[in-house]
Amino acid sequence: MLAGDDRFPGLADLLDEEKMRVLNKARLGFPIAGLFVGWLHEEFGGKAIAEVYGRYESDAAGFAGALGLSVEEIETRFAGYVRRQAAVGDMEAQFREATAKARHYGGLGDYEQAIPALERALELRPEHLFTRYGLAVARLKLEQLDAAEAELTKILEIHREESNDQMALLAWYQLGELYAIRGEADKAHEAYGQVLKLPDFRGMHERARDARDEIGQDD
Repeated sequence: MLAGDDRFPGLADLLDEEKMRVLNKARLGFPIAGLFVGWLHEEFGGKAIAEVYGRYESDAAGFAGALGLSVEEIETRFAGYVRRQAAVGDMEAQFREATAKARHYGGLGDYEQAIPALERALELRPEHLFTRYGLAVARLKLEQLDAAEAELTKILEIHREESNDQMALLAWYQLGELYAIRGEADKAHEAYGQVLKLPDFRGMHERARDARDEIGQDD
């Protein structure tokens, strides 16, 4: 079975262990038997599946009836589930491609080219903090300060909801750098101070102290 193919195995085949072994060995798309069990658990829960799975080998009508559905309903819903899983896999591949492109251009110092790739990656996975951080740094390198500040602030907003001390520490440090570029010494001093309140990561405490020394406001 191919992920984008309409020729999904019927329910009777899905319940036949021997046929499933043949399909899996043929590597037709996803390991279909595992996907089917995963879908059953997601839809009906482990307890319900334990009560019916294995009791109706190749008896599609009996299996469907035990779950309160028709054979056609189960086949249609499972096919939709497989397509959704395929879409997730495709999205992940696109995300990896975008981040690889961003790393390539970033390594060359070509931040103007890196930014569109990072933006594309965030369209696919807006929750990915390290990618958002990379976008902020790229914008900072090009002195797109307002846009960089918005990305760094977003990281800190997410951090307040889902704690990630390492990303928060990096974001605060870059905010310190940003404020220093703007000549906002008080804000820079405060941002570097926030770095020191978080667990150290990759020597960032020392860098924050050095940066505060440079702006002449060390404690």
